[in-house]
Amino acid sequence: MPSGARSVMFNLLPLEWRAGLAAGGLLLALGGIAGAGLYLHHQWYGDGYGAASVKYERLMADQAAANKAAIDGANKALIETADQLSKSNEAYDAVLSAIDTSAGGAGGDQPALDARRVHDLNAIR
Repeated sequence: MPSGARSVMFNLLPLEWRAGLAAGGLLLALGGIAGAGLYLHHQWYGDGYGAASVKYERLMADQAAANKAAIDGANKALIETADQLSKSNEAYDAVLSAIDTSAGGAGGDQPALDARRVHDLNAIR
């Protein structure tokens, strides 16, 4: 049928039918466009989402490993510092013991701090 004949046949239909057919055609066209858009969106972005997900999981694993390494390093440094403090406390105790020994007895032959000063040093410690 030539397009002019279709136009004449369309004009012969009642107004309500013509409006319904036009609205139906518009809805059909919009549905097709929306479906095509969803299909293309899935095609274009579906693979990108998968790749981003893999990259994100790899980054999270790398960050977890870095966090563990940092915590292990901090724990090692803390243990080393505690050992150094323990050794310096032992040396400090030895010095205080020597001061206590030299200041404790009456008639000691070496000049030393009096007992009150030794007590003050122990209090500071």
